[in-house]
Amino acid sequence: TFDAAICFYVGMNIADKAAVIAQAFRVLKPGGKLIWTEAVLAGGEPHYPLPWAVAPEASHLVDRNALKTLFVDAGFHVDDIIEETGEHVELALKRASSGIMPSPAQQQANEIVLGAEFVQRRKNYIRCLSEGRLASLAVIVSKTA
Repeated sequence: TFDAAICFYVGMNIADKAAVIAQAFRVLKPGGKLIWTEAVLAGGEPHYPLPWAVAPEASHLVDRNALKTLFVDAGFHVDDIIEETGEHVELALKRASSGIMPSPAQQQANEIVLGAEFVQRRKNYIRCLSEGRLASLAVIVSKTA
């Protein structure tokens, strides 16, 4: 068993979130913490492609309330839900206005891992956050007895 676990922006790829959350609950010690970050639906259809999916069929987005319910149904106590949307948008705008560009090695790594359309995927993600179509959340939960 574990004292803590992290799921960092993976949930959008998981069709059966309930099963993954249940397994996290199973392996955590009583009082253990799980930090789960995820993009969620916030209002309107997202613009694809996104960093995790080129089309809606490959994306497993839920809204904030549905995500919270998954944790509660698994037996977790929801300690906090932190809205990170503004920070993501602010960082993207800061990078764009300062002219910060990824190094050629970073660009190549992004293209290898995420595909040649990575830049467009990232732009669409920030656009969706800016337009209120998506939100970025950090959910902190505790395993109850």
